[in-house]
Amino acid sequence: MGGRYDATNILENKQVCIIAPIALDHTKFLGNTLEEIALTKLGIFAEGVPVVVANKQSQEVLQVLNQQAKQKHCDIIFCEKYHNRSANFLSQNFVYKGENYSLSLLGDYQCENATTAIETLQLLSKKGFDKINTANIKKALQNCIWHGRFEVYSKYPLVLLDGSHNLQGANALYSNIKDYLKGKQIVFVFGMLKDKDYQNIAGLLCPLADKVITITPPCERGLSGETLAEITSRYTDSEYAESITQAVDKAFENYNQDTAVIAFGSLYSLNDIRNALKKRLKFFYTNRILNNATFNSLLKEINSLEKDRIFCHHDMEHLMSVARIAQIINLKENAGFSADLIYSIALLHDIGRGRQYTENIRHETAGKQLAGKIAKEVGMPEDYISLITKVIANHNHDNKQGNNLLSIISRADKLSRNCFCCKARNQCNWKSEDLNLDIKI
Repeated sequence: MGGRYDATNILENKQVCIIAPIALDHTKFLGNTLEEIALTKLGIFAEGVPVVVANKQSQEVLQVLNQQAKQKHCDIIFCEKYHNRSANFLSQNFVYKGENYSLSLLGDYQCENATTAIETLQLLSKKGFDKINTANIKKALQNCIWHGRFEVYSKYPLVLLDGSHNLQGANALYSNIKDYLKGKQIVFVFGMLKDKDYQNIAGLLCPLADKVITITPPCERGLSGETLAEITSRYTDSEYAESITQAVDKAFENYNQDTAVIAFGSLYSLNDIRNALKKRLKFFYTNRILNNATFNSLLKEINSLEKDRIFCHHDMEHLMSVARIAQIINLKENAGFSADLIYSIALLHDIGRGRQYTENIRHETAGKQLAGKIAKEVGMPEDYISLITKVIANHNHDNKQGNNLLSIISRADKLSRNCFCCKARNQCNWKSEDLNLDIKI
């Protein structure tokens, strides 16, 4: 922590020192003003060792920095401002000193961080580190991962993790919400430590939220979630959760396609939040479909209409067989689709059967429209709905080739039929070569 008393300061053969933006944090240990904190941070300076300084520094910090660098005979490399930033949820692009860079991390402050890294690496390249070059720098920035910094934990449903625990981090999160989440219904899972500026952080961020679920971080310094809920309730609808698992469950109670869930406020909580999310989201849309009133009404209708049918039924047993076989194919062929997506499509692929019986509409055609309605009701985003309905509209065609999603569902649908023990096999309209007369998967 800090610099002067940081354990890394015992290193003797320093090549370069790096100063990121300095703000008020850890004041109990580092000092109560920016000047005091800067003096502690700049304790990493070594005689004659060059210093790379991030672009955004206050005048108080710059004054101390120049004084210390002069005393230690350090050359200073000040990072310049980047230009032409463009961003989406996958990456962002920017120009720095005439070079185009693509960055996997989100947020404009990460572009600032990247310029600091670029300057540092270019300096090391000049010092003789010959494997560092512009191409490798670009590749590294394009593929780097930084957990807990406006991290998109899940795109479907949309969940972000941010360890912002001071006012500087909260301001960065505020900017990112404004930048990336316009028009979204924001749900916070929020926990803080007692020694942080939780009053001002809550005042800054909570007015952006439609709902705040407060938690107590799992450490001795954790601020009571009940106390935090009293504060956040001044700004928006707030609720205290007794556990992180309960908080994650509450965050999704009213989830729809316009919702973004953001967990932030303490790095101490992130691991437990990840574990809770892993369990909660594994079959997120699948379980919402299973509990959807429209889905269950249509499935009940199909079961009633097929009560006396001698051929294969399109009941829950069939749907789950398709789901499980499709997931086996997905894993076996390393297709890379989520189990939740596979199971969701499998549950919905025959949902138009009732309309085929009652209105003589092909079940794929009716299924596309009905599946789209259900998918919207369970909160799927439009691009997810488009993908699912396209598969359902075409799943009954001959799609045996490739490991794309349509092929996987189509093959699983055919393989799910136990023709080898079917009593109506001799009356079936399937071609003999299409019948499953032995076990294939």
